[in-house]
Amino acid sequence: MAWVAGYQLQGGKYTIERELGRGRFGITYLVKNKNGDRLVIKSLNDDLLNSLSPSEHERLNTMFLREALKLQKCKHQYINLV
Repeated sequence: MAWVAGYQLQGGKYTIERELGRGRFGITYLVKNKNGDRLVIKSLNDDLLNSLSPSEHERLNTMFLREALKLQKCKHQYINLV
C-alpha cells in the first residue's frame, strides 16, 4: 500500500506530504517530522513485495538494506539518516 498525504508514521513522528518518486522496488516520500523539518523516506513497494517468492522477498530486503548502509556513509549537510 502506498502512503498518501497526511498519513502518519511511527505514531505521528513523521507525516507524509507527498510522493516524490517511484522506482522498480521503492517509493520515495517527502515527509515532515514533529519539528517541522522536511525529510525524505524511502519504502519498499508493496505491490512488488506481494508478487515475490519468499526467497526473492529476502533478496530484495537485503538489497534495500545494502542501499541504506551505502547512504549511511554519505556525509553532507543535507543528508541525515534517522
